[in-house]
Amino acid sequence: MESDPRRGISFSLVPYASSTGRFTTQWHRDQVVAIAACGDLDATNAGCFVEYALRHIDEKHALVLDLRKLEFLGTEGFLALKTVWSYAHQRAIDCTVLPSAAVDRLLEIGDPECTVSTADSLREVLNRLALPPTSNSDNYESAMGPPRLAG
Repeated sequence: MESDPRRGISFSLVPYASSTGRFTTQWHRDQVVAIAACGDLDATNAGCFVEYALRHIDEKHALVLDLRKLEFLGTEGFLALKTVWSYAHQRAIDCTVLPSAAVDRLLEIGDPECTVSTADSLREVLNRLALPPTSNSDNYESAMGPPRLAG
């Protein structure tokens, strides 16, 4: 069995922000965790994305990687996406990617067998999981602009 890459990572609900990208987390219906990324996901922040995502994954929640606000996905960013997806898949955690055009392009090239599950919206994921949408999911869909950080 592979070692747990989360070992030694402190659990924090603080959003991550750098000059190139931002990551945030929201929970829906106590059954789905949505990790959103906006900006760029590339060699400068791919490791941070993996660390951030693994902090928030657990076996009790389905995982949604909301990448609709990514403007650029580099090779290292794609590998980070596959690392997080593989981590969830190995633990039988339902994982769905909400892709941007940049993510779609790399998935076409790097995942020709379509092993990574995708959807167009959180509502679509909730429907597939047989979870009724809530006003919280509607707010999530309309509020996915760049997160504002205190500071």
